[in-house]
Amino acid sequence: MHEPHPILRAFQAAGGPLAMTEPLAKSLGGAIVEMDAEQGRAVLAFEPDESFKQGGGVIHGGIVATMLDYAMALACFTRVAQGQSFATVSLTTHFLRSVLPGRHLVRARSTGKGPG
Repeated sequence: MHEPHPILRAFQAAGGPLAMTEPLAKSLGGAIVEMDAEQGRAVLAFEPDESFKQGGGVIHGGIVATMLDYAMALACFTRVAQGQSFATVSLTTHFLRSVLPGRHLVRARSTGKGPG
């Protein structure tokens, strides 16, 4: 077993939801709700406010994709060892409906590890 990534250790030490401190995540009201190393899963909560609305009154699609990318990253952090890194190489999003300002849970699961 490898040494867990510091983000996973910080979440485990907090014993509950952990506020995200990266500036964009913080402005979106981001919090880590769950990180499960065994399942490679992460659940994040975001609460984008009115400032993230586009002209149609819904949250801008780029912001929604950003929330998804954060969740994917946190799921990956459950699988990588301290000192390892990763990157989103491709992200394709098919929107099923609009996202309104308010609280949203975003779930992601890491299913494997690429080369390297």
